[in-house]
Amino acid sequence: MVLSEMRRVVRPGGRVAVCENDISLLRLDPPCPAFDRAWDLFLRYQATLGGDAVIGRRLYRLFHAAGLNQIELSVQPEVHWHGSPGFAGWVQNIIGNLESARRGIDETQLDQAVAELTALADREDASAVFVWNRARGSR
Repeated sequence: MVLSEMRRVVRPGGRVAVCENDISLLRLDPPCPAFDRAWDLFLRYQATLGGDAVIGRRLYRLFHAAGLNQIELSVQPEVHWHGSPGFAGWVQNIIGNLESARRGIDETQLDQAVAELTALADREDASAVFVWNRARGSR
């Protein structure tokens, strides 16, 4: 386990910190139901490849299992809206994530989700919120 190795190499009293995601903590407005369905399939496909798209929600337990102490959790919101500097790029990044799973997700559902996200990027009333999970602990 990576955290156990991090604990091993940090000096006594040293701190370990990580930032991970839980892709279920993504909200789009206006709602994008085709995207929501495809995103759930993306999560499941990632699991078949050995990944964990929701590992962020388990950071406390993972830190504890690695033998770290004084564990603290926090979140870092990432907020985007039409007209903000990173909005269009952020939507394109989400589209890229979906496209990376094209072999594992029904093509029709994927195409509908991409079309929905592309339209969202052009909407003047669109916004998105994503939450990163953070943890730190001591040896």
